[in-house]
Formats: sequence, structure tokens, C-alpha cells
Amino acid sequence: MQIIPKIEPIKMKHKDKAGLEGDFLTSGNPKSRKPPRKLFSSSHGRKSPAPKSSGTPKAGKRSCTTKVSYRESKALHIKNFEYIQREGKGENGETPELYGSLSKEEYEEQMSDMSWRIILSPDTNDINLEHMTKAFIEKLEAHTGYKFKWIAANHYDTAKHHTHILIDGNDKHGRQVRFQPPTLVKNLMREYARDICTTLAGPLTESEEIKRLADSTEKNYFTQLDKTIKEYLSGTTVKKSYMTNKNERYMTKRLDYLVKLGLATYSKKDMSYTVAGNWEEELRKLGRYNTYLDGFNWAGCSKENYYLHDPKKDGDIQGEVIRRYTMQKDSNNFAILLRQNNGKVAYVPLNFFPTNCLPGDEISITNKDKKTLINNNTRGNNQA
Repeated sequence: MQIIPKIEPIKMKHKDKAGLEGDFLTSGNPKSRKPPRKLFSSSHGRKSPAPKSSGTPKAGKRSCTTKVSYRESKALHIKNFEYIQREGKGENGETPELYGSLSKEEYEEQMSDMSWRIILSPDTNDINLEHMTKAFIEKLEAHTGYKFKWIAANHYDTAKHHTHILIDGNDKHGRQVRFQPPTLVKNLMREYARDICTTLAGPLTESEEIKRLADSTEKNYFTQLDKTIKEYLSGTTVKKSYMTNKNERYMTKRLDYLVKLGLATYSKKDMSYTVAGNWEEELRKLGRYNTYLDGFNWAGCSKENYYLHDPKKDGDIQGEVIRRYTMQKDSNNFAILLRQNNGKVAYVPLNFFPTNCLPGDEISITNKDKKTLINNNTRGNNQA
């Protein structure tokens, strides 16, 4: 039986203000559990063909991972401000240097409740991060008309060097900073970052492009390869003409990985692939919530009874805590796994780590005026 590739867990200890202590995973699957189950049903894939000598990709734009989040909490704003200047994250393990439109003291003094956090992570370390960041802010100000109160720090403690930018919720003229419509965040910011990185480091070489394609065949998010596959869809069937594409070998490897995830099937009889009707939606979901698959392995329920909780659509929720998650190192996005009385298990995204509960506790989560409140019915406390 094919399974989702297993990643060994990184266990961490968390101790909250109330003295509660417990293990949680940053990624991967528990060693004490069975191998991870398929969240999406599928049939077996086929072996990828041997690489062809032709079809080398041409050079193109560089990529730059761009993460954007908005917070309406002064406490989270302060927490982010403290995090970006944490010791050990700068060059040579030192404390990062801050730079921006305000000094450290000025930013701290003028800090409002609202804030935007942007993380820029280029595909190469051969880029001056400060030059990149200042060019990015300049483009964003020119497009929006704001004069930001912003501050940034470069982090070098991971394989990919990256920059954290904090933009205060009010600009220098007292205007509330809002990035609308959502396409500004989803498309324009990413495009700005890619263009700037391409200008600073030059376009991708052919060898870099090949490596990027090879690395993207087994990613748990919607990739450039997936965009190309979409162009060859007839309904949900991948037309065989895709095999004439110069990147066919990478597309085939990608399709085989989608089969492993249960988001596609392969017919030996027809020698063709068929993607699930919601394959793109599920890939984007997995990309945003990178512990969603691990949550299913812990849920102990059928795939029909496992779901992503949306407070706008599903409303308030209550149940027994199965697991708590911090989703990725450079993010303030968290999640909690809840078993409900109706047998369903909900993966509930949060914007803070739930410190007032442990696995086995009965809790309720309510959302009002864009605020999330966790009431612990077992311990008689709450957290907002």
C-alpha cells in the first residue's frame, strides 16, 4: 500500500503561563502511530519514465516565497517585534540588526494594535536582503500611496536566508493600512518580490531551473508544475498530449506524487491520469496548513469525518482536544485538533498557540468581532 511519505517528528516542549506542559509536533508523524494514512482515496501510480535528453527548461524568473499575515492584537505585534530581533538569528549567530523607516525605539513607541507581517525568502542566498527589502517596500508604497512605518530584520539561521518585515497598522499620515483587494497580497506582492530578486541576482540559469522543477515534484502545495498540468486537462483527465511537453518527465513524477496523496489516479488500461475534482483546492489547503495531513493521521476517523474548520461557515465549535500544532518555524499560525461528539474531527486554524488546554481537555472555541476565544470546560479557564 502506498502511503504519504513519512517525516520524522521534531518533539518540542511547551510550557504555558499556567504551568501546563505538553509535547507538540512542528512537523511529521508520531513514531508511536501507524504509518500515515491517505487522506484522499486513490489507485496506484506508475513508475516514472527514464529522463529524456531533450526538453531542458529555459532560464526564467527567480522565485521568492512571500508570506503575509495581518494581526489586530497589540500582544502579537509586540511578540513579532521581539521575535525578529531574537539573538542567534542574525549573521554568524548574532542578534539581527534592525532597519526601516523608523529606529527601533521609534517603532516601539509608535506601535499600534494592528500590524502586517511579511516574510520574504528568495530562492538563493546570493542576494542582499536589505536592498531587496527596501526595493520591495518602495514598490508597495508607490502602488498603495501609503508611507509606511516599518521595520525589518534579516534572519540567517535557516538554509534559506530570509527577511521579516513588520508594517504598523497606521502609516505616517495616520491612515489605517489595508491591502485590498486580496489579489494585491496573493499576486502583486509575490510578483514584486520575484522581479526584485531576478534583478538583484539575475534570472535562473538552466541548471537552477532544472533543479527547481525536480524539487517541486513532491511538494505538498500547488506548484508551477501543477499550473502546467492544468493546461492539459480535459475535465479531470490529463490529456496524453502532455507527454510532448519539454518538462514531461517532471510532470509525470508530479502526477505520480499526486496519486500517492490520493489527489489523482492512474489507469494502467488507458495509460492515463485523472485528477480529483478538488485537487487544486486540496493542494492549496495543504500548502497553507502544513500539518493538516499529520492531523488526519492522529484523528483516527474516516476521511469523510475529517475536515478543515472555517469559523465563518461552520460557526463556533466544541470538542475534545486531540493535538495542538505550531505549523512552521517562521509563522505565527497555529492549529488545534478537536474530536466532536458527532464523530467528526476538526482541524481548527488559530493565530495563537493554545496554552490553556492539553490533549484530553473539553473546550469550546468562539469567534466574535474578529477575536477568537478558547474556553476550557475541563480546567475552567479561557484564552483569547
